[in-house]
Amino acid sequence: MISARPTGRIRVPSLPALRVIRRRLIAGAILLAILIAGYLFWFRDSSFVAVEEVRVTGAESSPGAEAALVHAGQSMSTLHLDQRALQMAVADDPSVLSIEAQTDFPHGLEITVDVREPAAYLTADGGTVVAGDGVVLATGVDRPEGLPTIDVAGPELGARASGPALELAQILGPAPSALGPRVQGTSIDPELGPIVTLEPGVDLRFGDSSQAAIKWDAAAAILADPKLTSATYIDVSAPSRPVVG
Repeated sequence: MISARPTGRIRVPSLPALRVIRRRLIAGAILLAILIAGYLFWFRDSSFVAVEEVRVTGAESSPGAEAALVHAGQSMSTLHLDQRALQMAVADDPSVLSIEAQTDFPHGLEITVDVREPAAYLTADGGTVVAGDGVVLATGVDRPEGLPTIDVAGPELGARASGPALELAQILGPAPSALGPRVQGTSIDPELGPIVTLEPGVDLRFGDSSQAAIKWDAAAAILADPKLTSATYIDVSAPSRPVVG
C-alpha cells in the first residue's frame, strides 16, 4: 500500500507578525505585574477590605487579652491577616494558650482563644495561681474561692512551677467540675506519690501525673457508685484497675 504524502505546508509567521506577538506578550506581562503590584501594595490593605468588626470568643475570663486582640485586629484587612501580630499582642499574657483567626470578607475578623484555666493555688511567693501545665497565671494574690491549694515545698517560682508543685498542678488541671470543689488538700507521699484529699477525707492516690484525666474519671465512677458506703483511699495509679481501701 502506498500512503499519500500530505501536500499542505506548515505556515511560519512572518517576522512582522512575530514582532506583534512579542509586543503583545510584553504588554500583557507588564499589565499583570501592575495588577499584582496594585493588589500587594494597595488593594489588600485598602479601606475596601479593612477589618471593621473583630469578634473574639473564648477569652471571657481574660478581658485584657480580648482588648489586645481587638486592637491588633482592627489594624489589618481581610486580605492581609497578620497571625504573628495577633500572637505578639497577647504574648505577655500567660492565660492565653493559643489563638486561631479567620477573616470574614469583606470587613470581619473572628478570633478564637484557647485559655489556660486556674488549676491550683500555691502558697509560695505570697500566693500564686497556676494552670494545669504549671504556667504561673498570677502572683501575690489571695486564693480564689474553691481553688485547691498546693502546700508542697519547691524551688522559687519563675514563669512556670516545677518539681512536686508542677506534678500536682498537672493532676489538678483536669479535675472534673463536680470533684474540684471537694479537694481539701494535696501532698506527695515518698512511696505512694501524689495524693489528692477529697471531702470527707478520702485520699486519691494517683501514682504520678500521667493519664490524670483518665484517673479522675476512674475515681469519679467509684465515688458515684451507690454501693460505696465508706472509703479511706482510692488508688487510681492504674486507672483500669482502681483499688478501694
